[in-house]
Amino acid sequence: MRKISKNAQKIFNHAKANPRLSVYELAAAVGINYKNAHVAVAFCEKLGFVKSELSVMNNKSRREVFVIPELQDLDISEVVLESGDKLIDAKAANRKWFFQRHGSMAVMPMLNVELAIENESFDKW
Repeated sequence: MRKISKNAQKIFNHAKANPRLSVYELAAAVGINYKNAHVAVAFCEKLGFVKSELSVMNNKSRREVFVIPELQDLDISEVVLESGDKLIDAKAANRKWFFQRHGSMAVMPMLNVELAIENESFDKW
């Protein structure tokens, strides 16, 4: 279990207070460089905390970031992630590979049987 990174927390809190800012404006306001701000926005988008949409201002396209209205009251510093997405995907892939190779649950060392059951159907036998 881990907390959300400080950069993502800063971006989320600033986007909540000031909606419809571009990633550049968020980075400048929060005080982090643009690349880290872009990564933090992408991370928050992946988790579903913020949305972004393309708009045109002064004949230039820009990506505006805003917090989803249902999450305006969320305190992101209290959010704890159970496990990384890559770790969960890797475990699911390993379980699927194991079932394809061995076809038996009896010898499989696994932590979460439900995840394995929904990823693999047992009616192939």
